Amino acid sequence: MARVYLFIFIFIQACSPIGELLNLNESNSKSFDPLWIAGLIQSNNPTPLDDSNTSKEDIVNKNVLNANVDIPEWTLLVGAPNANIRDSALTIDRDGFIYIAGSTNAGIYSENLIGTRDIILAKYNSRKQTIWTKQVGVRGVSLDVADVEVDQRGNVYVIGKTSGNFAGRLTGRQDLFVIKFNTNGNEIWRRQKGSRNQNLIPEKAFVDQSGISYIVGILYREQIIGEPVTGFLFKIDSQGNWRRDLSISIPEGSVYPQGVVVANNTEDIFVTGTTNANLQTNRVPSTGNSDLFILKYDRSGRRQLFAQLGQVLSRTESNSIALDSFGNVFVGGMSNANFEPEGEVGESNRGILVKYNSLGVRQWIQYLGPIDGNRTTAINALSIDSEGNIFTTGQSNHMVDGRQNGIGMDLF
Repeated sequence: MARVYLFIFIFIQACSPIGELLNLNESNSKSFDPLWIAGLIQSNNPTPLDDSNTSKEDIVNKNVLNANVDIPEWTLLVGAPNANIRDSALTIDRDGFIYIAGSTNAGIYSENLIGTRDIILAKYNSRKQTIWTKQVGVRGVSLDVADVEVDQRGNVYVIGKTSGNFAGRLTGRQDLFVIKFNTNGNEIWRRQKGSRNQNLIPEKAFVDQSGISYIVGILYREQIIGEPVTGFLFKIDSQGNWRRDLSISIPEGSVYPQGVVVANNTEDIFVTGTTNANLQTNRVPSTGNSDLFILKYDRSGRRQLFAQLGQVLSRTESNSIALDSFGNVFVGGMSNANFEPEGEVGESNRGILVKYNSLGVRQWIQYLGPIDGNRTTAINALSIDSEGNIFTTGQSNHMVDGRQNGIGMDLF
């Protein structure tokens, strides 16, 4: 009898309460995949770096920022016999309520499966008590979850993709959808958006202090190796009205947005991801085989290149982005590059954490994992608390304390 479960881990963090750990004291929460919330790493450098506009790059080479062994306060399993639950996403609101979303091929929160694959959504308090659960589907329709977000009022937004008529008629091969629930779990509205003969695949979302959702992802016709892939940035207001559709495309190049965040004071939008093009000249190729990028949009939708990072013959990818209260921008991902002076491309993909100041000048880079030995470490999510501490989650097949692990990938 096959069982696939969704795990939730809540940890006692000695350095910071759970509310600050996930940035709950800020106006917006940060989403985390619960599969990667099994470990936390905090920066242990108490001295602020100089954020002046200088070309000097302070590159920090550390395999471990600060490793603490955290003890689970409680765990939760969600599943059913013969059920396959996937596409899990998690977020926490400013009051400490936990929201998990995913997709399932069985009845989890309903007696039976509604469609071909349904959405599941649940709200818990910090003591693991269930507040409410939902299972949403349409007969004959498959739904896959990409992200879940919550606004200041406790409204919940589930973003995903579908190949059927869910919130309207299917426009493309795969359409994007957004569902908004109120704090009691009642559905407020649902929307569907597509492009003719295209696959519209959302990756991440961010909800600002006004309840406006920003969604990034990719658009393509066929999954053919070498075919260009276009990125997108969509904006939808709190009433479910589409406000802005921005394409991120380069002739003969590919752009893969993987994260988005909005500055509260300026409403500037920062999008991060990976590309094989030069986003300054809008031409291929990039510096490396693939480069990390950050794009900045003002409130009118005007785009500028904030930063791009790569090394010849290397791969550098960005998976996540966060802002601190001073306007500094942090991105996390992985790379086999070596950005030290005269550094050579390594055998391993290391996790990288990069800080830029508000002008886009790189301040430092920190590495996780060894550069040799054909190992892989990746940072998948970031959060910054009110004290400026940086927390990262990710995966690795090499122990962060330098020891080799057993088999497969570990969580950190």
